[in-house]
Amino acid sequence: MLDIRQKMLVTSVRKLIRRNATKNIQTILDKTHAADIAYILNELDPSERTYVLDLKIPIEKKSEIVSHLDEDVQKEVVQLLEKEQVIEIVEQMETDDAADLLGNLPVEESQTILDSMESEEKQEVADLMRYPEDTAGGLMSSEHLAYTQDLSVSDVIKKIQENQNESSVAFYIYVIDEIGRLTGVVSLKEIILSKPHQTLKEIMTIEVISVPLEMDQEQVSKVVERYDFLSVPVVDDKNILMGVITVDDIIDVIREEAQENLLSLGSMVQSDDETLRGRIKSRIPWSLVTFAGGLICYYFIWSLFYDKSTPLWLSVSSFLPISLALGATIGMQSTFSVVSLLIAEQGENKKIRKLISQEFASAIVFGCIFGIISFGLGFLAGETWVVATFMAVSLFLQIVFSVFVGSMIPVAMNKIGGDPAVASVSVFLALSNIFSVLITYGLAYRFLES
Repeated sequence: MLDIRQKMLVTSVRKLIRRNATKNIQTILDKTHAADIAYILNELDPSERTYVLDLKIPIEKKSEIVSHLDEDVQKEVVQLLEKEQVIEIVEQMETDDAADLLGNLPVEESQTILDSMESEEKQEVADLMRYPEDTAGGLMSSEHLAYTQDLSVSDVIKKIQENQNESSVAFYIYVIDEIGRLTGVVSLKEIILSKPHQTLKEIMTIEVISVPLEMDQEQVSKVVERYDFLSVPVVDDKNILMGVITVDDIIDVIREEAQENLLSLGSMVQSDDETLRGRIKSRIPWSLVTFAGGLICYYFIWSLFYDKSTPLWLSVSSFLPISLALGATIGMQSTFSVVSLLIAEQGENKKIRKLISQEFASAIVFGCIFGIISFGLGFLAGETWVVATFMAVSLFLQIVFSVFVGSMIPVAMNKIGGDPAVASVSVFLALSNIFSVLITYGLAYRFLES
């Protein structure tokens, strides 16, 4: 239901931009959540984004919108906006979001923005940028509530009220000593229910679960999941409180890890290179393993039954295991790749179209690679050049068809409101197997019997 609403918003804004209906778009922006506006901007073209960003959006809301944008769109928006406005946006963002944004920009550009920020804010963001993105230090925010144990409940409430605009993270009150070491934690519920004269030392929990700066993000997510925390403190090797990681950041981590696990189900080696070359390089090892398995089946059938008087249909049948196995493996890689993107990006059309085009391009390359190998295999097995050519062509078509179907089934399932992660694989395997048999024997009938 949410996806439908977001897509309707994108369609409406596009139509209004074409009509130059500024007032109507402004009304939509005023009434729409920042995360939904970010979704709209992610889907729009650069010129359309410029049109929307030129409208009146409060700087606080604009900073929240920018924090929800995709990384590539963030970079583009930073280029579109004036430098002074970018600095204002970064200063309004939470420190961890600001660090992520600046970390994605060229070094010179991010340094220029940092140098223009207020000294205290600048130092906090710069400190966060020092840590790797996939560690607790890279995830944490420096915005948290921490007080010494001698403060009373009434004093703490007063401080929270006075500093309400300085921190958006207020799930827990962390108790520290004079040098900043973490000594205890108190939930906001306990603060509200305690008597005004009680000190933090009297009501705090001494056994505090914390994570070190260098802990991997996956381990951090497991800690939060195990203890059902809304936020978890991050400490250095001296137990000094450095920041906190909130549940919204953990949700992002869990989603990333789930996406990686989904990709691994498709027998894909993880690669940071999203080019065609990187995609092929990451998948070719497992495709070769699958091809080798099919080759063993082919050799087994061929060695048992093949001689000069062997019927042609038996030569064709011995090749079928290779076609079935390779089509299934390469096609499922595409299926899991598209499913993972649908889950991670909630069906953003531009990214899905780009991914499908990349998958289809890789299918052409894989089809050529294994088609050539099959052609050579046919000659080594003593087949005629006609049969060897048939093997190459049929395998090429099987791979291309499998990737096309494997990519489109999750999209179709998502369009009709189904869960692409549930039924995509079963539907794909059924269609892939049917097509493999049809193309193998159909081509053999038309190509070899003529």
